[in-house]
Amino acid sequence: MKRIILYITISLFVVGPLCAQNTKFGHVSPEAIMEQMPGFDTAQNAMQAFQNELQSDGQMMVKEFQKKQQEYQDKSATYSASVKKIKEDELASMYQRIQNFSDSMEEKLEQKKYELLLPFQTKILDAIKIVAKEGGYTYIFNKSILSYSAKGDDISEKVKAKLGI
Repeated sequence: MKRIILYITISLFVVGPLCAQNTKFGHVSPEAIMEQMPGFDTAQNAMQAFQNELQSDGQMMVKEFQKKQQEYQDKSATYSASVKKIKEDELASMYQRIQNFSDSMEEKLEQKKYELLLPFQTKILDAIKIVAKEGGYTYIFNKSILSYSAKGDDISEKVKAKLGI
């Protein structure tokens, strides 16, 4: 039993440093690279236009609701109980549609962002993989989530070169 522990201890001291010597770290800032890629500004403009269109639709719905609500408040004294109920149900339905639109708007914006940025992200990831293989890197970390790095190479310029930036 003591021999097994001795062998394990010796192997950790001998093999551990050998493995650590073969490990090569790098880091990259994909977001900064993406901003410099050709066509990225077009994608951003498309995203902004889509967002503006959705906001405009939402604002029209809100104005229509406010108009109906004001009309109801102005004329509610003249409505019969059944008409009041119909008008209140209509307002509640319009309010619910606005809420649903607001929720779906965020989902639509995220989907559009994903759709527009995916080609850029794919190109960057492919370039990172090529640079990592060529440079013999074991790990490549994203700079935006890296808290500290004492060792490691910034491969951003190499990735830009692979992308022709």
